[in-house]
Order: sequence, then structure tokens, then C-alpha cells
Amino acid sequence: MKANAPTEQERQAAREWLEHDYARHRLSGEPAHVAHENATQLEQEHPRARDIALTGTEQELGELPAHLRRHQVRRRRATGMDQRQVERIRSSYRQAAPAPRRNRTPSYSPPPRRSAPQQVASSAGDVIGWAGDTGWGSLFLQMVVWGMGLSVAYLLLTHDTAVSKLALGATNTARAVVSPHIDPLNPGRSL
Repeated sequence: MKANAPTEQERQAAREWLEHDYARHRLSGEPAHVAHENATQLEQEHPRARDIALTGTEQELGELPAHLRRHQVRRRRATGMDQRQVERIRSSYRQAAPAPRRNRTPSYSPPPRRSAPQQVASSAGDVIGWAGDTGWGSLFLQMVVWGMGLSVAYLLLTHDTAVSKLALGATNTARAVVSPHIDPLNPGRSL
């Protein structure tokens, strides 16, 4: 008998199962118990939810945040799944054509207006997300970007001429890097 592709309800249940399982492993006490109960309930209502959660890709689960992608990989390792088993499980629930996905965004609403410090913080978050989601390198990059963003925000908030000085500094730096008349190893001395 040919298995059906995951329904939208199964996909949603799989994503929720992954979120509850993550919470169960990160929390302690009553919140961890509640997260475990919620994950168990989802497994009972949707028997394939756990398999889809552990082996699904963006096709089934949508775009996962970095912490859930890492948790998915950790849980696969903890259950002893190798790549061949992951592919076998995926193929078992992908045998039929995928069910149509509904748009997860209910309606468009324009983003709220942001101040300069908020824009800097938002841009810093974009850079950090681009840099990667694991390792000491991304942690270091995150600290550097936040430090620069906070420094610029402080400068903008505390000095009247901060914007013009910031622009002047960027212009002087670009001029020193690009100019053929300035020695890059000794910017004070002209060539």
C-alpha cells in the first residue's frame, strides 16, 4: 500500500512536536513535563509527526530557526539514525505527491517603523544569521557585531555631530584605502 504524503495538519504537528521536544530538553521541572506531555499528545494524534519532525526538511517543516535545526540533528544522533535511515524514512512519507501547502502568513502588515539603533540591531541580526548557526566563530562574530552596533547607537544618541563624524570617518577610511597617493602601510606619509 502506498503511503500518503504528509497532510498540512501532520506537517504542523511535526513542527510543533519538534518545538515541544526542544523545550523538553532545555527546560526543567513542570515546564519540561508539560512540553513532554504536549509532544506525546501530538504523537498520539498524528502517528507520523515524530518521524516527520526528525527527518523532515523545509519541504515538510518550513524554514526552521537555527536552534530547531540543531536540535533536529542532535535528536537524530541520540536515536541512532544515520543518513541512510533518514532517507528511508523520508521516502516512506514522500511516496505520494506532496499535499498543497497553505500560506503560513495570514495577511500582510507593514513592518513597524524603526529608529536608527533598531535598524542597526536588525542588520546585526541579519549578519549573524548569515554567518552561520554553530561554532565559536559565529559567537565571536555575534559579539563583534553587537559591540559595533551598540557603539554606533551610543554615538548617535549622545553626540549632536555624531552622524557627520561617522560619515567623515567612513569617507577618510575609504579615501585612505583607495587613493594612489597614500601609502597604505603608513597613511600619514604621501607617496
